[in-house]
This record gives sequence, C-alpha cells and structure tokens, in this order.
Amino acid sequence: MGRGEYRTNDMLSNKWRDMNLKVRKFNEIYSQKWQTCRSGQSDAMIELEAEDQYQEEFNAPSRFNGEVGCWQMQCQLLGHANNFTILISKLLPRSDNAIIYALQSDRYYCFLVPLTLPVLVVAVYFYWLSMKLFKHA
Repeated sequence: MGRGEYRTNDMLSNKWRDMNLKVRKFNEIYSQKWQTCRSGQSDAMIELEAEDQYQEEFNAPSRFNGEVGCWQMQCQLLGHANNFTILISKLLPRSDNAIIYALQSDRYYCFLVPLTLPVLVVAVYFYWLSMKLFKHA
C-alpha cells in the first residue's frame, strides 16, 4: 500500500489470539444460556443475558447493546410499515403522494399475510411429521 509494513506477524497473532479468546468465552456463555433458555424467551433476550454475564465475569465493556436495540427497532418499524400497508392505507382517503397512493390501490399485498398462514401451518405440520418419522426410523 505504499506505506511499508506497519504491522508485524507477531502483532497480528497477538490481536487474533486475544480476540479469539474473548469470542470463545462469549460463545460458551451464549451456548449455555441457549441450552437453558426459558419458554417464550427470544434470541435477543438470550443475547442480552449472555452479554450481561460476560460483562460481570470479565469486566468487559458493552459493545452489543446498540446493535441489538437497532435490530429490534428495525423489526418494529417493518411491522408498523406492514400494518400500514395491509390495514390503515385502505382506510385513509386518497393521497397525492405516489407511494401512499400505490399502497392504497394495491389489491394483492394485503392478502399475502392472511393467505400465507395456512401454508405455514401445513409446512410446520410436515416438518413435525418428518422429524417424528426420522426419530422412529
């Protein structure tokens, strides 16, 4: 890159060794939390508990809270946009905005989720049936 070699192999090895050790410790805690999770507990909750335990055991600063919060916010925003598309946009008066007008005049997307649910139920049933057959084979 024109600057010469500014990191030696030993410097990279030391960084990798430290990073690998920290990731393995966090992974052990997360795996233990995942195996003992309670009913109804989401992946985000398990990750937050694992992070809290990691911070307590190793006095490590938090680096994941912003990412988890951002992910949850994106999921909520997508859910609200989907609800607007399916339900609310049909109830509003016609809009001059081209995007909202396209959502209001759409006749197919509003049926997507309700019609997907029966297919999902059938898929889950076949998954369950195949697992039962595999276990008893």
